[in-house]
Amino acid sequence: MGTGEIRDVVERGVSKSLTIWFDRTQQEVPNVALNLAVIRVLEEDDGDDGT
Repeated sequence: MGTGEIRDVVERGVSKSLTIWFDRTQQEVPNVALNLAVIRVLEEDDGDDGT
């Protein structure tokens, strides 16, 4: 699906469901299961330390 921005997180028991805006398709996709085996989450740079 490509890179995107997490817009919303809903906890459902022990799992989390994400709403993600994908850059390539320019659309929001709801109910994406957080699966760290296939999804890599990167934090946004805060600009303080250059990382």
